[in-house]
Amino acid sequence: MGFLVDGLSQKALDIQRDVVKNERRQSYENAPYGPSSLAMMDTLFPEGHPYHGAVIGSMQDLSEASFHDVKTFYRDYYAPSNATITLAGDFDTTQAKTWIEKYFGALRKLSKPTAVRIPASTTLTATRLVIDEPVQVPKVAFGWVTPPAYQPGSAALDVATEVLAGGKATRLYRSLVVEQKLAVNVDASADDNALGTLFTIDAFAATGVSADKLEHAMAAEISRLIQVPPTEAELDRARKRILLSETRDLQSLNGHGGESGRAGQLQRFNQYLGNPGAIQDWYRQIWNVSAQDISHAVARWLDASHQVTVVTRPVQKGTRP
Repeated sequence: MGFLVDGLSQKALDIQRDVVKNERRQSYENAPYGPSSLAMMDTLFPEGHPYHGAVIGSMQDLSEASFHDVKTFYRDYYAPSNATITLAGDFDTTQAKTWIEKYFGALRKLSKPTAVRIPASTTLTATRLVIDEPVQVPKVAFGWVTPPAYQPGSAALDVATEVLAGGKATRLYRSLVVEQKLAVNVDASADDNALGTLFTIDAFAATGVSADKLEHAMAAEISRLIQVPPTEAELDRARKRILLSETRDLQSLNGHGGESGRAGQLQRFNQYLGNPGAIQDWYRQIWNVSAQDISHAVARWLDASHQVTVVTRPVQKGTRP
């Protein structure tokens, strides 16, 4: 934050550029189902939206980033006025303030940049893509743009992910894997962000099962959740799984990734809601989600009319475009 540019050179930038390009290859281009996940993100968040494309950037972005671009970005955004710091643990407040002043007090001042407030589109038309990849089994993925983190509807949809695919005692797993034997694995997730949430449901086809058959079965199960709300047992299990996971996360000061552990959780709520203590309100929202809340949220947000479907079709290695 204070001295990056001072030690940066064109040679160092080129070295790190190659490192990041290799990371992208490992995460997307050469990773199984990587191109399909990119296609999902690019379609749900069209070009021009801040969430378009992977955070790591495209190969073209990485190739074209100049030394001037890096310095400009640094000077515009890397300053205490555009950052927050979270302290968690057993510390002396006076000593902590002294350390903060020592390490951050001399850093340059900067007016806080204007925040980008482009809402995610919720008026997408239904889109179906088929991506050829050298993988073993077909994969079907459904995606939607749902409410931003901690906004109305997000708690119900978080619980819905657990009802649908939070383990082996869930609707999608029981129906697709156990009963119909159409899939070998299913998953549902809600990637909550400030401008919109990426809600996805994925299923990997069982041997000999076509992607079309799996796709239709997935759609039927989502429709059934609207018509037949979760039972009290399903709801209780889903809510408890979320709260247990979050409570375990809070047992550590700093877990894996910037948004986990006690420090990360406090920081996340401060970043999105301006109130680190809002975590308690969110816990209550999760616990108060009703079966009807879930059915209404699924009907409102997981509608087929603005759903993106990405089918990964296996091809021989070397034949992918």
